[in-house]
Amino acid sequence: MMVVLFLDILDMAGSLAFALSGALAGKKKKMDGFGIIFLASVTTFGGGLTRDLLLHSKPVAIFESPRYLIIAIVAGLVVRYFDHQKVEKQSLMIALFDASGLAVFTAFGTMRAIEVGAPMHGALLMGMITGCVGGIIRDILRDEPPLILYGDFYARASLLGSLLLYFLYVYLALPSVVAIVSCVILVFVLRLYVILKNPHYQERVRQHLRPFRIKKDRRKDR
Repeated sequence: MMVVLFLDILDMAGSLAFALSGALAGKKKKMDGFGIIFLASVTTFGGGLTRDLLLHSKPVAIFESPRYLIIAIVAGLVVRYFDHQKVEKQSLMIALFDASGLAVFTAFGTMRAIEVGAPMHGALLMGMITGCVGGIIRDILRDEPPLILYGDFYARASLLGSLLLYFLYVYLALPSVVAIVSCVILVFVLRLYVILKNPHYQERVRQHLRPFRIKKDRRKDR
C-alpha cells in the first residue's frame, strides 16, 4: 500500500513538473491564459498519450484518471495569475522542471511498457517517448528548437535511465519501486549536470544565488 502511494505521489510530482515547465514556457512567449494552460496540458500528457496509443494500452492513462488534466490546469493558472521573476530568468526554472518531468516520465513509461510485455528495445523506446514527446510538442508549439534535436544530452539521459530500470527490474528482479527511483535519480542527475555545465544556465544560477551572497557579505562586514 505504501509503495503504491509513493509511486502515485512520484507520478503526480512528475506531472506537475512537466506542467509547470509547459506553463512557464507559455508565459515566456507571452501567451494568454488559455495558451499557457494548453501548453501545460500537452507537455504533461503528450508523451504518455503517444506511448499508450503505440502500445494499444487500455485504459489510456490520461483517460483513466482526471488528475493529469487537473494538475495541468492548476499549474497553468498558478503561472498565469501569480507574480514570478522576470521572464528572461525563467529559462533555468523551465529547464529544472523539465529535467524532473523527464526523469519521472521516463521511468513510468519504461515500466508501463514492461508490464504490457514489450521486449527490451520496445521498453527503452517507450521510456524515451514518454519522457521526451511532451517536451518536443511544447517546444514546437512555442516555436523553439526541441532540445532532443540539439545534442543537449536529453534523449540519451532518458535512454540510460530506461536501460538502468530494465536491467534492475528484469535481470536483477529488484522491486519496481527500487528500479523506478534509481531511473529517476540517474536521469535527473545527468540532466542537472548538463544544465549546470551550460554557460547560459550558469549565469542564471549566479543570479539566483546573488541575494544569498549579499547577505553573507553583510554578515562578514558586521
